[in-house]
Amino acid sequence: MDNNEMTHNINRLFEIFIKYIYLIIIGIIIGGVGMLILTRTTHNKNTDSYVANVSVLISPNKQLNNTEQKTGMVSMGTYEELAKKRVILQPLSDYLINHGYNVKPNKLIEKITVNNTNNSQILNFIIKDNNKTHTTQIAKQFINIYIKETSTLIPNNKISVLSNVDVHKVNIPKKSELKRVLLGVFIGGLFAYILAYFLDLRIKNKKDLNKFVSRNKISNLGLVSKSHVNDDNFIKKLSQKIELVIGKNKAVLISSIKNNVYQNRIIELLSSNYKQQGLKVAIIDFNNINIANDSDKVNIWDVLTDQVNLNEQLLKKELLVLNADEDNDVFLVLKSAKLDVLIGQLNEYYDIVMINIPSELKYEHDIKKVNDIVFVVDISKDNKKQIVEKCQEYSDMEQLGIFIK
Repeated sequence: MDNNEMTHNINRLFEIFIKYIYLIIIGIIIGGVGMLILTRTTHNKNTDSYVANVSVLISPNKQLNNTEQKTGMVSMGTYEELAKKRVILQPLSDYLINHGYNVKPNKLIEKITVNNTNNSQILNFIIKDNNKTHTTQIAKQFINIYIKETSTLIPNNKISVLSNVDVHKVNIPKKSELKRVLLGVFIGGLFAYILAYFLDLRIKNKKDLNKFVSRNKISNLGLVSKSHVNDDNFIKKLSQKIELVIGKNKAVLISSIKNNVYQNRIIELLSSNYKQQGLKVAIIDFNNINIANDSDKVNIWDVLTDQVNLNEQLLKKELLVLNADEDNDVFLVLKSAKLDVLIGQLNEYYDIVMINIPSELKYEHDIKKVNDIVFVVDISKDNKKQIVEKCQEYSDMEQLGIFIK
């Protein structure tokens, strides 16, 4: 990607931002307010948490002799693991469900923490829940089931409760609302901008242009920046492409999607380039082009109404401009049956015949006399839908495009 293309892409992104600023502002507001509501809602639900602490001592069962105690030694790690096994958690879950708290064993694992400090014989159990009553229920019933089941599984050791269930409230630090709101603003704005990018139907870059013209069967005569429209090399290449496509002694229609200043400018530059090549150029102008001296201009209505004859002296001019002035009814000129005859006559005498027609008018005559239409497209203003609709008006013609970015 060259610097010009990169600059164009950056400018286009900025244009989209400006064009859809209202949508982006709405996205920012929705994102910020939505995140604020979500933050406060989840905060109110989850801020308060309750913790119960219970400690037990694992000691040898004195009712067993020394040999039985040694052969039945079990590590503290085993007792820790048992606290999270189904043999303990399933009966605990059943008890809680029967008492109105529907919680499965896999969820109970998340609520119970067990640790053993410095490999001592003491196990500390920490039970957490957002409801004080549930925390108390879980802690008391858990320790009862734990002692019962482990005593059955490991009878050589004795488990003693060192403290009663102690339930206390813990305040979870409140996350910064401002940070979350700013995150919501960013996400909302970004989402709105992405939406705006896809809502913008204009051609965005060279790759997008190539896909568009290929899909719609438009011959791309060139993509040029506005600052390089007057560039001699561009105009020279453009004139060669047009001449190659339409051939000599043929007329070409030149229009735009929406009237723009580049349509007339392109015709002016093309006619000048063709003259430099020694080619004769005739222009039928319905778009008020300022290209020739008065001596080279002839009123087209006067020609069509036989008030002026296109004699050999006129037809020998290297540049002939047939224009419609303000007093002429352009629609009547375009509907005149003699217009086709005139175009045929000009094709015989001139190498290139260009018909300059504004976008709001449509040429509806015999397409045998005019095979090709060139659209001058300003891709900063004309969107794809407008281009396609305009092309459909001339679906029987070969369609070419000059794209100004």
